[in-house]
Parts: sequence; structure tokens; C-alpha cells
Amino acid sequence: MGYWQDRADESRALVDKIEANSFKRLNMFLNKVLADVQRQINDFDAENADERITPAQRQNIIKALRQTKDYDKRDFYLRALYKENSKLYIIDRLQQLNISLQIALTKLTRRQQTEINNTVKQAGKQAYSFYVDEFSNSFGIDLNSISMPNIERLANTAWAGSKNWSDRIWSDRTKLGYALEDTLKTGLAEGKSLQKIARDIRLKFKTSNYNAMRLVRTETTHVHEQSALKFYKDTGVKKYEFMAYIDERTSETCTALNGKRFNIDDAEVGVNYPPMHPNCRSTTAPVVDKDTIAEFEKKYGLDE
Repeated sequence: MGYWQDRADESRALVDKIEANSFKRLNMFLNKVLADVQRQINDFDAENADERITPAQRQNIIKALRQTKDYDKRDFYLRALYKENSKLYIIDRLQQLNISLQIALTKLTRRQQTEINNTVKQAGKQAYSFYVDEFSNSFGIDLNSISMPNIERLANTAWAGSKNWSDRIWSDRTKLGYALEDTLKTGLAEGKSLQKIARDIRLKFKTSNYNAMRLVRTETTHVHEQSALKFYKDTGVKKYEFMAYIDERTSETCTALNGKRFNIDDAEVGVNYPPMHPNCRSTTAPVVDKDTIAEFEKKYGLDE
């Protein structure tokens, strides 16, 4: 590989480290929530699931629900409890456990949201700053780094479909919330042991964590490559080279594009510019040829 291909690999390796650290934190959040969920399940008395709760217990539930009121109300169960004109529900123990699990899932999702937001912005900042340093060292000129508002704009841009990563994570949370409620009610109706129900519930929370890690991998690639693309445009680079991460997991799409060069103006995410698909690990390198160098030197007065 050439000089700039090596630099692209180096930049991608730095993003991999950012992702790996994010995965560790996400797993840490998950383990804390799972420990709390297990305690709640252990305290649940399946034989007396229809026993009415005391007024004090009811107030504790209402207090907990109020703490989650800022959630966007896509969760039907919590929304129903907050209808202004509805009477206060007489909540049985099964409903109490379900609400506690829903709150735990929302809490986990919020932590995931904060983690993904910080990670993708860090990846975008790293990409642009990396190439700023490389071009500055190569051409002996100081270039401006990217501003945080620009990074945030790139991070919040949807790369596939109409949803950005924040919309996707809350959409996943809503689907898992319904699945979690169904797992609890169906398990009890079928006479499953609490141990088996707890296992199924843990799997739902782990699914949430997997979805979050998939978003980290895909969105860090997205913002990393969008930051690189902005740098290419800012500095007058006209072409880029597609660089797939080649191993046994590389998709056929990325393998077919590996090593091909495209015009910057023709870059299209999912067509010839990464990410090509969820969990995409491909990257790009600037094509710095004689014409690019001449135009760059002219733009910054280095040819005088």
C-alpha cells in the first residue's frame, strides 16, 4: 500500500480502539442493570402474582414512573398510566414487576444513548484531526480542525433510510419493551419457572445491548467517513480509494469495491462510500496525486 492508504489504515485502527472502549462501557452498563433486574425477579412471588399492592407500594411505583416521564411516550404502558383523565390503576404484582423492568430498559437505553453520542463524536473528531495533522506535516502548513457543531451535524445525519441513530435506538427500545412484557406474561401463563423467565428476560436486555453495539460500530464508521469526506472537500482532494477490511467476515459488497477509486463528487453512502451496511468496517483513503498536490499548493499559496 501507499503512504495515504497506510494513513487511512492507521486512522481506522484508532477508531477501532474508540469502539472497543465503548463496547466495554456498554457491557458494564448492561451488567449493572441485569443485576438489578435479577434482584427484582428474585423478589417476585409468582404464587401471589394477583395480590393487590399496598398504598405505599403504589406510591413508590408512581414516583418511579414520574422519574421516567421525559421518555418520548412511545411506550404504551407508561403512557397509559400518565393519561390525565384516567383513574389510578390498581396495579397487581405482575404489573409492578413489568413496570420495574420497563423502567430498567429505559434506563439502559438512556445510558446507551449517551455512550453512542459521545463515541460517534469522538470518532468524527479523530478522523478530521488525523488528516489535518497528516496534511500539515506533509505540506508544512497549519490547517484548521473541525468544529464541534459540524461534528454533531455529521453524527446526527441519517446514513440509511429516514432514521438517525438516536431514532433507531429508541425504536429498538420500544420493540423490546413490548417483547419484554410478552415474555413475562406468557412465561407465567405457561407455568415456566422464574429461573427460565429470568433467562428469557436477560436475553431481551442482551439484545438491547447488541443493538447498541451494532449502532456504535456502524455509526462510528459513518461519522468517521463523513468527517474524512468533509476534509477531502475542504482541502480540494478530488478522489478517494475504497478500502475494505479483508477477513472471513468481509461482505461481498465491500470486497468487490476494495481498491477502487471514485470521484469525491460521486461519493454515495451505501453505494460506493462506507458504511455499506450495518457493522461495516470499511474506510477510505484520499488519492493524493500530482494534480491534487498542485491544486492544494495553489489553494494555500504554497506554489509561490
